[in-house]
Amino acid sequence: MKTKLLYSCLLSSTFLFAQNIFKDDLLTYTPGQVLSGQGSWTNNSTTGGLGSCAGIGCTNATVDNRVMSYLNYGSTTKALTILPNKDGIGRELIPSITNGDLYIGMVLNLTNAFINANDFFRVVNGAISSVGFRMYAEDTGESNGKYKIGIKKAALGNSTEFATDLLNYNSDNLIILKYTFGPNVSDDILSVYINPVYANGEPMTSSATTNVGEDQANDIDRVAFRLNQNVAMPTGAVSLISVARTWFDLGFIPLAINEYDNKPLTIISTQAKNGILAIDSNRAINNATLNIYTITGQLLEKQMISLEPTSNEIIINPIATSSIYLIEVIEITGKKQVQKIIIN
Repeated sequence: MKTKLLYSCLLSSTFLFAQNIFKDDLLTYTPGQVLSGQGSWTNNSTTGGLGSCAGIGCTNATVDNRVMSYLNYGSTTKALTILPNKDGIGRELIPSITNGDLYIGMVLNLTNAFINANDFFRVVNGAISSVGFRMYAEDTGESNGKYKIGIKKAALGNSTEFATDLLNYNSDNLIILKYTFGPNVSDDILSVYINPVYANGEPMTSSATTNVGEDQANDIDRVAFRLNQNVAMPTGAVSLISVARTWFDLGFIPLAINEYDNKPLTIISTQAKNGILAIDSNRAINNATLNIYTITGQLLEKQMISLEPTSNEIIINPIATSSIYLIEVIEITGKKQVQKIIIN
């Protein structure tokens, strides 16, 4: 078996073990409604969020129509609106993370930030006060219409490390956080990568790194957008949120390629314009997820399928536009195969 990590390998099929904990483009959620209660997001501190909104006149954080994308990472038409004095929104990580590397990716588009900003995103254990690490978005204060990303381990008293990258307001930016557990009480490492060339893999050098402070969370079991604050909080939108154990498992477009001598699936797309995919399988596969993406990462269709060890006809929405598409089949075991198809 030969392994390649090249974007050009999108022209091959893949079959691999996924190490993604969750990824959410918010596409299936209702715009204008609160995020809490949609999918696995909640505002309950016991199950992943920050609890009920405490500010005067505040309302819950909502999902809204918003086109957001980042090259080779993903695209969406829905986002969480970031506003101060909204309800905190969180999501539980199952299983919790106690060792190794943890990666968190998101596409962020801010319209405003403050000098001496509060943290708006936390990764925690059990309660919002048991913080693994925090992220800040802070205006440069130089009247240049730009802001910067800061990271901090654990307690508020620890120093904040800011990336030197100056980001434009009203622009989609890919933010990838990496947390590496160490064996001792004060040796966990937190890094951030700002607008990396995602398809090239993890850069040799991060945008900012810190190991300052005692490791506060023995394990990490939830992420939270801390929006129930009305002081020095940013405004804007965030989407394409992903948590994984490896860099390449973050993305919404399949990139990591493993070649096998005996590929289990062959996808034939000659009838895709008529709403039919033919999938030849060398074994029975039950309760798999079929995803169809554009080459830029837009999810066109998602459905559950089962395959017999023969030729299978799968009914899909007709694909009318001539282009390149990616067909992804994910088994309940986490194994997945991705194949490029060309619609003429």
